[in-house]
Amino acid sequence: MQMTIRSEHERPGFAVRSEGQITGVTFRQEALRFGEKQDRAPLIDLSTYRVDVQRGSAVLSIGHLGYGSLRHLVNGFSSRGVALKYGEGKRLSFQLALLNGSSIAGWDNFFGLGQDKHRILGGTVGAELIPSRPGGLRVETTLFSGSLLPLSGFNQGSVQTAEESNGGGLRLQATSKNQRFTVDAGITGSRFNEALDEEVESGLAVTPIPSRTRRAQYADASFVLLQNRTLGKRKTATNLALSVRHERIEPLFRSVGVSLQADLQSDTVDLTWGIGPFATQLSHTRTQDNLAGIETILTTKTQRNALTVGAPLATVFGAAEKTAKYFPIFALQLDQTHQKGSGLPPNSDFEPANLPDQISLNGGASLAWQVGIFQIGYRIGKTLQDNRQIGRERADFDTSTNAVTIGFAPGQRLNVSFDVSREENGSEEDGKRDRTNRFGTNVSWTLFGQTALAGNISQTLGNNNLGTSNQRGTDGFLELASGFKVPLGAQKRQGRAFVRFADQRARSKDLVFGTSSDRQGATVTSGVTFSLFKGEK
Repeated sequence: MQMTIRSEHERPGFAVRSEGQITGVTFRQEALRFGEKQDRAPLIDLSTYRVDVQRGSAVLSIGHLGYGSLRHLVNGFSSRGVALKYGEGKRLSFQLALLNGSSIAGWDNFFGLGQDKHRILGGTVGAELIPSRPGGLRVETTLFSGSLLPLSGFNQGSVQTAEESNGGGLRLQATSKNQRFTVDAGITGSRFNEALDEEVESGLAVTPIPSRTRRAQYADASFVLLQNRTLGKRKTATNLALSVRHERIEPLFRSVGVSLQADLQSDTVDLTWGIGPFATQLSHTRTQDNLAGIETILTTKTQRNALTVGAPLATVFGAAEKTAKYFPIFALQLDQTHQKGSGLPPNSDFEPANLPDQISLNGGASLAWQVGIFQIGYRIGKTLQDNRQIGRERADFDTSTNAVTIGFAPGQRLNVSFDVSREENGSEEDGKRDRTNRFGTNVSWTLFGQTALAGNISQTLGNNNLGTSNQRGTDGFLELASGFKVPLGAQKRQGRAFVRFADQRARSKDLVFGTSSDRQGATVTSGVTFSLFKGEK
């Protein structure tokens, strides 16, 4: 069971808004905090809550919050705590937040501030340098301090270590008056400090990790070169936009307020243009690691090129209105990625055969028709993995996919679709090709009023060209759902109930060793949701 309560109280210049969710289960293993407390986990627990108290442009928030907008320092950090915000949307604004160091739930540590060394503290001050045009030129500066104990979130299991970091950053956002030019850039400095982990280090002679300060920076810019410009005798509408992105994160950069990969630089150029009915995007990206140029570390460089094209063919060929429905919408995607080691590190155990060198090609095309009550779709895909590493030239793989979907909706109450697909994976080195065929059906039927029936059944068949194994699988579900109204005095509240049956079966055979494996599982799920109260202004 889940119960959600929301409330809103307003007076001129003052408002209080609150929201909370409580979760209850029957079995202890399904409890919200079973992974954290095991047999001590409460069966009924507080999942999330938040209270906002607003007076004028000042907002005090308590509960589960999100804080931070600086990409490399603290960005959307979500946990339980306290935050104060003032002047949002005005010329000068600030925000101050004090949050727990990891995601928590439950009734204990209600404010999220119960552990001194497991918190993050951040403050952001923003200024609109063009008050008459908010967003035209905005500067934000953020100061941050965080200390984490070796504790994981209540809903995840991981091995943690104690960490501390302090830092600051500056963010600039600018937009031209006609919205055709935008810039978002930021620079961050973060100092990562040694933190004592008593559970791990107690009684041991541990070499301390020296404190270090590292930088990270980014800049995203976009410019609309052509906007609704007409070209040629036919006066074809044309739009052309260019965007450039740069990001550099120095080696050993770390901030406890955000998770990211250090020692990496990435540069991307995107060109998006529309000429009449054609919409096209071309992208080129380059990334590189080992930015410090350490000779004993392998440097890897990656280049990626991508092309996307789409168009309604009826418009392309100027089809008449009566025949336009027989022309499909066309889409094409091409992608190439080349990852290669940059030279052998001197004085190392690397050999030429250890240098990675791989090209991946991925292409796909699709056609989609809408003819009356019928919907028809076809897609084809091809992937090639070309390994050019010395000694592994034949370790190549390829994948091909073909799929057809046919659906029809004779009315607003009934929708039926069928899909057939075939996927083939090949390994040149092993001379093996695995084939998988899938057949599926989906049905959605509104029986009457708010009562609907939905179902799906699909079958999968697999084998390979060597005749060493085969597989067969079937899965499906059937769900009946209905909406209803709950009379409460002179008013009625909306509710919904459902019951769902799902079945999965899989069988595989190893024809070499003469073994087989059969698996089957069935589940029945039901639920009821309804609203008892509704606020009135």
